[in-house]
Amino acid sequence: MDALLIIDMQCGSFSSVERFNAAGVVENINALSLFFRKLNKPVLFIQHDGERENFLHHGSPEWEILPALVRSAHDRIIEKTANDSFYKTDLDEYLKSRGIDTLYVCGCATDFCVNATIHSALVKDYNIVAVSDCHTTADRPGLKAAQLIEFHNWLWANLTPTDGTISVRTLSDICAAKQSDIRLEYLTEVSSDFAALTKMLDEEFSGQNGKLHAKYAQYNGLDGIKDIIIAHAEEMAVGCCSMKKHEEGIYEIKRVFVTKEFRQRGIAARMIARLETIAREKHIHSLILETGRALLPAIKLYTSLGYSQTDNYGQYQGMKESVCMKKTLRNDALHFSGRS
Repeated sequence: MDALLIIDMQCGSFSSVERFNAAGVVENINALSLFFRKLNKPVLFIQHDGERENFLHHGSPEWEILPALVRSAHDRIIEKTANDSFYKTDLDEYLKSRGIDTLYVCGCATDFCVNATIHSALVKDYNIVAVSDCHTTADRPGLKAAQLIEFHNWLWANLTPTDGTISVRTLSDICAAKQSDIRLEYLTEVSSDFAALTKMLDEEFSGQNGKLHAKYAQYNGLDGIKDIIIAHAEEMAVGCCSMKKHEEGIYEIKRVFVTKEFRQRGIAARMIARLETIAREKHIHSLILETGRALLPAIKLYTSLGYSQTDNYGQYQGMKESVCMKKTLRNDALHFSGRS
């Protein structure tokens, strides 16, 4: 069984010194922890008590786990007092009692507690996966943080295994291992997965352009949406799209989204193709959609799927930031000529 270890991602570790790609590492760890929780696999936060170093004092604001990290009530917290997360803690006992033999390791700092924990786990015969883009450190005398991260990724990949194995993998590689298991689900009403994914979509767009997102938010409610596709990787919802009636025979594609770690794998195209099949079965003759003029990858995707730019319709008339597209569906497959 697998478990995720998130080591020393605490406020004081990031306020006292600049960490390499801190925001990116937090984002990646959040994506990885979400992946583990959706698969009902344990997520453990390792929290350092640095009383002996006069740093990260237990119970102080600097000791707290970064608020930017997504947490669940089911996550486990293990407190430690040394670089090695196993030293005088109940981590080993906890893992063994639950049959956990494979550890995915990430956190801070690469060259201190992450490295010490990986070496300790190795001699305890755990299988170890060091997640190469989910750990960080700071510049040290004579070495930049990026160099330290690159070196340790190399080091861990070349350590001699024990009875367990050790490997170094990226976040996308870990998630891509489930790619062949992508399953599409058709729903006729809004689900919690669809609501959660559309919330992530809104948060991403708001972060890119808050004012523009606020302008368009009024048109992106979930009311009236009856045809929904959800993409699943095992039990994890990783993508969605939907359509709603615009007028007789014409439906509008809405809320197309794939989580970052599952992009560039054709999932959006598969979901839209499934929607088109459903539309044909409902005798819908055209699909329309709106996207942002600045969203070139989206425009490229829709163009590759046979959508062409059309006049802005409805509420998008006069909006220069919008690009509206349309596809007339061929229903040949639904009308047989009698020839086999």
